[in-house]
Formats: sequence, C-alpha cells, structure tokens
Amino acid sequence: MGGAGLSAHARPVSIADLDTISEIFAWYVKHTVTTFEETPRALREWEELLVLLNGLGLPFFVAEVEGRIAGYAYASPWRHKPGYRHTVEDSVFIAHGLTGRGIGRLLLGELLSSCSDPDQEPDQVEWVADSAWCVGPWGGPSGGAPSSAGRKMALGLSPGCLK
Repeated sequence: MGGAGLSAHARPVSIADLDTISEIFAWYVKHTVTTFEETPRALREWEELLVLLNGLGLPFFVAEVEGRIAGYAYASPWRHKPGYRHTVEDSVFIAHGLTGRGIGRLLLGELLSSCSDPDQEPDQVEWVADSAWCVGPWGGPSGGAPSSAGRKMALGLSPGCLK
C-alpha cells in the first residue's frame, strides 16, 4: 500500500506506540493549524485517550512502514451528549515527510471498516471528519481550504466534510 515504494500496514495501537504518536501529533500542533491544540499533549493524555477508546470499543490504529510508525488514526466520540451517541469523529495524522503516499487512506479505510456494524442501519453511525483533507472515495472536497469552525493562529478552521 502507498506510493513511492512504501509498503504500509495498519494494526491496533499498543501502549508502546504512544511516544511516537505523541511526537507525530506534536509536529502538527507546533507547525500547522490542523489541530485545535495550542500545546502538544503529554504522554499521560495519550494513555488516557487509549483507555477511553478501548473502554468504548472505538478503534485506534497505527500504520507501519518498514517497522516504524508512519501515522495513526482513531475514532472518538464527537460530543458527550445523548443525541450524538452514534456520531464519531476521526483523527488521522501522518508523520511529517510521509504524507501523500497512501498512509492516510489506509488508516481511514481501517477506521471505516472497524466502525461498520453489519447489524445496524447505515444511517445509525455518523462521521464528523475534522480534516480539510477528507478526500477520495469517502467524499468531501478535493483539497478544500480551511474556512471557519474554530480559531487558532488567527485562522478559521472548518471540517473538510460532514457525513
């Protein structure tokens, strides 16, 4: 999977992966407006997130390329209100320098597959994608530019696609 000769595979995250996940996310916090965070998350926060997602039965994956973590993705509750109980938000982050090689597509595909319940009606699970790069077979704009859903670094941010 992936371009430029990359062979990537996805697997469930382990606690040993959280340091690298923290580093990947920290780069985006410090250098982009992709996140709504202003400071990188502490390792303890990643550990708490892993426990939360496991407890809710929500997926958390990493992508590996040549034995190294190249990105991660997870689905989390969008809002903690009863009316949103069937709505999850995806987060997909790829290591700096490895974007554009199919790793994000691999991870998003894993999330969508793992959250699909064949016994549920298709409209019972809704996705809120928090990335301006929600493209490809899952819909959304092609390379849409952020506009206005929140504020960071004096720029407005908006979801790239809503399902």
